[in-house]
Amino acid sequence: MLLQLSKEHLIHGGLNENDVFFQYTTPGWMMWNFLVGAMVAGCPLVLYEGSPLKPASVLWDLAAKYGITVFGTSAAYLGALQRSGYIPKAALGDKLKVRQVLSTGSPLRAELYPWIIENVGPVLIGSITGGTDICSLFAGHNEALPVRAGELQARNLGMNVDVVDQDGKSVPRGGEGDLVCKSPFPVQPLGFWGQDEKRYFESYYATIPGVWYHGDHVSLTLNGGLVMLGRSDAVLNPGGIRFGSSEIYEVLEANKHVHPLDTIESSVAAALKLPTGDDEVVVLLLVLQSDCQAAKEGKAFEELVKSVKDVVRSQRSARHVPRFVRRVQNVPLTLNGKLSEVPVKKLLNGASLSSVNSSTLQNPAVLEEYVEIGQELRRELQGSSA
Repeated sequence: MLLQLSKEHLIHGGLNENDVFFQYTTPGWMMWNFLVGAMVAGCPLVLYEGSPLKPASVLWDLAAKYGITVFGTSAAYLGALQRSGYIPKAALGDKLKVRQVLSTGSPLRAELYPWIIENVGPVLIGSITGGTDICSLFAGHNEALPVRAGELQARNLGMNVDVVDQDGKSVPRGGEGDLVCKSPFPVQPLGFWGQDEKRYFESYYATIPGVWYHGDHVSLTLNGGLVMLGRSDAVLNPGGIRFGSSEIYEVLEANKHVHPLDTIESSVAAALKLPTGDDEVVVLLLVLQSDCQAAKEGKAFEELVKSVKDVVRSQRSARHVPRFVRRVQNVPLTLNGKLSEVPVKKLLNGASLSSVNSSTLQNPAVLEEYVEIGQELRRELQGSSA
């Protein structure tokens, strides 16, 4: 692991003893190891415990106070910072020494790149992706390459990362597929602690024998970078048109300032199989501000649904438009705060609650609502096909 982290920090990140490294993380997340691994460069670390947004200035005050040069955080935090209205550059000016902003946890929206440059400074924006079980990266930042909005700059050195189609064949640049690693690598685990080898094999090697199938649906850009589109097992495929759920989330996020879309707090999209089993429709589940009219009355919610469908159709395509839009109390989150889409898809399509590993979620109680919604939607589809 030290060899892998050395490569990521020293070669990809250009980290040295003059840097001050910060990564907002809990000790239970793989990014803790990424943080501690930065000591290989001989640079000091800044640790912080507490809310990153109360007040919105708190992490940037730390950055100014301790001279942080590499600021590691999540895409969700950067989006929340933008919405807060706090501008680090305006508040702190030359006190900021940040030269890199690293982002992980979920895809970093393309429109946040210019916002970071304008409101933090001329930094390298490094969107990075890896995995908990390898505790390192498959793709991410690279000081030797240009940064392009919405893209991970490059696949990492020493990792035979490829993008393949549903038949396991490499896709050309500009195509979409699933992220795999075709050769062994130093931090490949030997197995899962306390479990037999079958679980490990099924998790990563059952799809393409001998190839690490990571389960991320991505686009391989013409520049050789990657765009994260969502989890492969949560990819949407209505009418045979395959796309990632992030394509819907990005539209909603980009229009959060437009009423009534500004009443949406969070969302989760999933595919619901038709009774015939040969096609599927898109379901979009929304968490709304509790005091908004759309959360209380039918007419206001109908107007919100129309606005959602209209903006998705105009900014994506008719295939992206959700067939069903429903309200939910909350979306399921992993222990690290990431949106968990796969349980939603399973429950909407009739799987039992016992089939979901609730120990991986911080709010498993929310899943009961998805069982009920799934039953309702399947009845509706069954009735319309009769």
